[in-house]
Amino acid sequence: MPKSIAICTSLLELLLNGVPIEGISGGETELLPALYVALHTGDPGADGDQETNEVDYPGYARVAVARDPVNKAWRVVDGVASALGEITFPDAPFGTTTVLATHASIGVADSGPGNIVYFGALEDPQKHEAAPITIAAGTRPILTPSATSIRET
Repeated sequence: MPKSIAICTSLLELLLNGVPIEGISGGETELLPALYVALHTGDPGADGDQETNEVDYPGYARVAVARDPVNKAWRVVDGVASALGEITFPDAPFGTTTVLATHASIGVADSGPGNIVYFGALEDPQKHEAAPITIAAGTRPILTPSATSIRET
């Protein structure tokens, strides 16, 4: 059974920005202060965790994105969310072996095998085709707002 656009939008607001859903989540429970964006060298899959195919280079770390209903990090409209700013990963230091990031995920842990909330292939939003990120020595991987689209269905 499908969900309404209104509940899809509300779920994205709750999960990404920490905005309670009236009549469902009144904010009585403690919310995670942030979710963590990770890069992957392959599809982590629906049964994977944040470490599944996760990118690995010296200094790499998942990026925390705050869940704040006042200072939102995600724009949510009609069941679709996108980051309001760039999601910038640590620089790859000189001597780093080239890595190709093909997927990204949003999960609950800053490190280790945390649960994935959303995941998907990196795509060019205009061309609707794969747009992997090449991570090599001296580069800084960045996800732009247009590349972070999440659709709740």
